[in-house]
Amino acid sequence: MSDTETAETPETAPETAPSGPDEVQQAVLGGLMAVIGAPDDRETARTADAALHQLDQKLREH
Repeated sequence: MSDTETAETPETAPETAPSGPDEVQQAVLGGLMAVIGAPDDRETARTADAALHQLDQKLREH
């Protein structure tokens, strides 16, 4: 990858709402990994938190 190319990260990935519990669970995992990689990034933390709340809601529905 050249210096001008950027890897797709949770912050730059296209935002698509996960539909099923497994997809939301994967979003939570990705968010938590992003938080580990950037522990001081508030936007990353907010994204991970939103995914966690979405997973909680999906699991309550089932």
